[in-house]
Amino acid sequence: MSVPMIPIDPDKRDDLYYRYKMPTIQTKVEGSGNGIKTVFPNIHDVCLAINRPEEVLMKFFQSEIGAQRTVLEKDDKFLIMGSHTEERVQEKIYDFIRKFVLCRSCRNPETQLFVERNKKDVPHISMSCGACGKVMKLSDLDARYVTAIVTYFAKNPQVAMKKGAGTAEARSSQKNQQAAAAAAAAAVAPPAEPEKKQIQRSDLEDTREPPQKILARCMQQYPDESEEVMRRCIELMTTYNLKEKMGPLLVLDGIELAEKEFMAGLRRHSRLLKRFCRVTGTALLDAATDEATKSDLLRREKRLQSATIEESARICARRFEPEQMVVILFVLFIEGVLKSATIEEWCGDEKPISKVDPAVDKKMKQAAAPLVEWLVGST
Repeated sequence: MSVPMIPIDPDKRDDLYYRYKMPTIQTKVEGSGNGIKTVFPNIHDVCLAINRPEEVLMKFFQSEIGAQRTVLEKDDKFLIMGSHTEERVQEKIYDFIRKFVLCRSCRNPETQLFVERNKKDVPHISMSCGACGKVMKLSDLDARYVTAIVTYFAKNPQVAMKKGAGTAEARSSQKNQQAAAAAAAAAVAPPAEPEKKQIQRSDLEDTREPPQKILARCMQQYPDESEEVMRRCIELMTTYNLKEKMGPLLVLDGIELAEKEFMAGLRRHSRLLKRFCRVTGTALLDAATDEATKSDLLRREKRLQSATIEESARICARRFEPEQMVVILFVLFIEGVLKSATIEEWCGDEKPISKVDPAVDKKMKQAAAPLVEWLVGST
């Protein structure tokens, strides 16, 4: 069974274009009573993706979850005592990534840890970033984590990094040294069998085609078959492990790529948009539906509506003049995709949408003001 891939940076969980991915952690509960334990079958794959040793991550689990850890080297098994859900463990992995993986300067995960010692021979952990070249001292780490990392490097000196490792200059120097050593070895050694390709950080990037491009091709291939496009869209949401609120972005970006006339594309695929931008239905009208369920449905729909109008604004900023935003809003409203309350709330919000120039955002809202007046007057 394939494991869903998710962004390494927890703040990029909703970014379709983020390329650094890792597999979601899998858990398996074994035993019962006082002997119950949680095993991590794919911890090797997770640690390979984030480029950190399993022993350090397990030490982190032990401290953060408050459970005894066990490593059965003979069976290659990593486990902690107690029953723990995948969701909880995944959040702890994200906490680990924030502390030990992401660059504190550029948030790139292509980093390396190394141990330094001061004049009193007291060790501390530093991190070097292979993207921006910054070398930083991780002074906010608890002593138990420093001890765990120092112990690991002491047991595995071949993976201990020197200061500056991971930077462009250090990698270039290391590459030249390796090339010279390889050339010298080749001159005296007989031809050897080809070795397996070593896994580098770039191999761990998600090289899959962006889902919006796949959906756009499907829209062009089946222009009049909305059922096939909808089926493919649902399939992409599952395959790429996209959250519910990413549905409107996927559909709108797909329309932008597939259609020469974006406005016409909105009308052509309005049924698909409504499927991913609206969640409320008969449940709200059903007297048997409890208030908690109704409130949850309304919260979900509000998130989807906000995502729809925000992505529409980004597309308008990319493709059209700001004044065209009112046309996009009107089409989405008459097609039943956007609610009037969503348009009114967006137009009255002074905070600009992310990735849209504030001046452009202001012009779009000014252009939409007459539509809002009409909507208010018609209700």
